[in-house]
Amino acid sequence: MATAICHELSDEWKVERANGLGGSDAPQILGLSPFGGPAAVAASKLGYYAADIESELAEWGHYVEEPLIRRFGAETGIQGKLSGILYRSDDDATPWLQATLDGFIEGENAGIQCKLAVFSWDSWDEGVPDYVEAQVQHEMAVTGWDAVYVLALLRGYQFRWARVDRDERFIAETLVPTLGEFWRKLKADEPIAPLGAPDREWEALKARYARPVSGKVVELRGAEWVAEFDRWRSLSDAKSAAEKAAKESRNRIVAAIGDGEVGVFDDGRRVSLKRQTRKSYVVEESTFPVLREAKR
Repeated sequence: MATAICHELSDEWKVERANGLGGSDAPQILGLSPFGGPAAVAASKLGYYAADIESELAEWGHYVEEPLIRRFGAETGIQGKLSGILYRSDDDATPWLQATLDGFIEGENAGIQCKLAVFSWDSWDEGVPDYVEAQVQHEMAVTGWDAVYVLALLRGYQFRWARVDRDERFIAETLVPTLGEFWRKLKADEPIAPLGAPDREWEALKARYARPVSGKVVELRGAEWVAEFDRWRSLSDAKSAAEKAAKESRNRIVAAIGDGEVGVFDDGRRVSLKRQTRKSYVVEESTFPVLREAKR
């Protein structure tokens, strides 16, 4: 069902990742990932944008895979092995479907996915997050596995694990069609709409479209684009107005406290007006007041 292509982190792997859609791409394309969306995946595949998988955090994620598998085996008696191999689908209908596998379970048609949750550990409080669920369903679509055991290290010291079973309906009706349409658009150089993770998507869009085509005019046909523009302008104006109003309120409170250190309101709440010094690096050193709500 799938062919082994190369080992992760090799030079070949870095090239082959661009020739298909991997497990970490799937939740982004579906708009489920906090780490990026379809625009980020497109920019990465086209070479405009560095994917998070190349970051130092991702490198540490590889280092913890073996200890997590050992801990899982000690706790459950289920033995797993590291993989690190990129597999690509043999199905002619989905030649772009691929996944780099963390590990597999011995004697069971199941895989292992390891996660180092440093910044988003709170999203695991109610079980495996949606974006991880989508990733492992993608891996099952590539390999034909019946399940994936998700092993997670939260906060740098808390071990959690969960079994995720294959969801054939999700794979057939949502995952494969959505990723297939994305791949078609990517290869046809058609626009790919951003979805979710707006800051990451914005960085990707800036990278991909850094150089405009001189004189090119794009007609945005349809009432939905007029509505989208009006929505953006309205939200931007509201944000600007709110920021201006907040600064004006801050200024009035600071002026009222003056050279004091603390202000106390009739309802008992307090604000501090501490002086903070900005070190002299690019700009000259300066001292300025910072207004914060203070504990009673």
